[in-house]
Amino acid sequence: MEEVENILINQENKLIEEMETIENLSKTNNKFAEEFNLALKDSIFEFHKTGLIIVNKDKDYDEYNKRKEECNNLKTKFLFHGTKIEYSSEILPNNFKVGKDCWYGLGIYFSDQLDYARYYWNGWDTENSCINKIPKIDESFSLIVSEVYYDETKYEQIYDFKYHIKLDHMPDYNEIFNKYKEKIIQKNGIHYVEVDGKTTKVFPKNEKPNNKLFIGREYVITYQEQILPIYGITLQRNEYCIIWHDPNFSGGKYKYELMERKKYAEQMTNFNIYYETNEKDALKLIWKKKYNKIILISNCGDNFAGRNFIDKARKILQFNAMVLFFGAWEGHLNWIKDYPNSLFTNTDKFYREYIRNFNEEGLLKLKNNIEEYVHLLNPTFSNYKFKDFENHLTYPLYEKYKNGGKYSQLDCSEYCEN
Repeated sequence: MEEVENILINQENKLIEEMETIENLSKTNNKFAEEFNLALKDSIFEFHKTGLIIVNKDKDYDEYNKRKEECNNLKTKFLFHGTKIEYSSEILPNNFKVGKDCWYGLGIYFSDQLDYARYYWNGWDTENSCINKIPKIDESFSLIVSEVYYDETKYEQIYDFKYHIKLDHMPDYNEIFNKYKEKIIQKNGIHYVEVDGKTTKVFPKNEKPNNKLFIGREYVITYQEQILPIYGITLQRNEYCIIWHDPNFSGGKYKYELMERKKYAEQMTNFNIYYETNEKDALKLIWKKKYNKIILISNCGDNFAGRNFIDKARKILQFNAMVLFFGAWEGHLNWIKDYPNSLFTNTDKFYREYIRNFNEEGLLKLKNNIEEYVHLLNPTFSNYKFKDFENHLTYPLYEKYKNGGKYSQLDCSEYCEN
């Protein structure tokens, strides 16, 4: 009986460790938490964190730091290595192994892009390259996050296959170094390539890629001693995200209220929320994330600034995306009441209800129950009749790729306002 109890205790402890949230990372590594959140923001598709394992041991970390301190012109990066979930349990305790066919040089391969790193979760298929496959909704993969150090003067972009090595077997490092000296990256060095996301073609130095094409970045580190695996993270493709545009995030009399609302939203939701103070930056992000289900939040602003912003956002998304407007002045209701798929509030009570009901079904139910809506919003608004939501929000760009597809079909160009 005692043995069974010990097994259960060990399983429970393991589960607690694996399900530790990304927010806890900031307690151990603020820099990583910040960079990882930026990588989530930069990815085309939405990924939700469903598990986390912290893998670096104190001894490994101390030895790594000693080597790092001896490196001249020191720089560090957090890089991602995508793999199958079952493979991560082999890699994490034993570090990485060099492959036999190294297209861009002998070493371990990483990316700083989540979209690109996840390509390798299903292995390599030369006939139908996994590099071009869009993940389906709820599809999961494992991401191994490592810190790498390098000498800034040995940081190089390459434009061809001059470092390509194909081996028949895996000899030890000394044998490789003696045989392939001219193709080995310098000690404490790192190099990277930019490749066509459809064919993995390396772009020559003076060739400009098609601006609609997804461009991936691969980093190669030859020496394992420059690599410290830190986290194993399980990611899953998600449907939703919120993009919240409000200049008051950068300051002003409403900053405190906004910070409290932001904190509440992050506690109550299991998807990513992105905040932008600048309209152009918000539109760029909406353009990048246009293949997901985006719910918009905006302040009303002066001179219809909020409405103008939403009009531009809806043009990108190709339908009347759902939006919640914040405003201190009730007069905004004179135009919002006739604005399709829109809600308005100046109270935190309704905002909290909005966040708790965050999905299409919940928000449609909330909006269509006009008496409940008016009561939550503000009893003084009871004389307003709001335009009903459309019965079904189609998300046309999301619908095209919710079941997968190819990255080469996507428009990955930079946002340009007409």
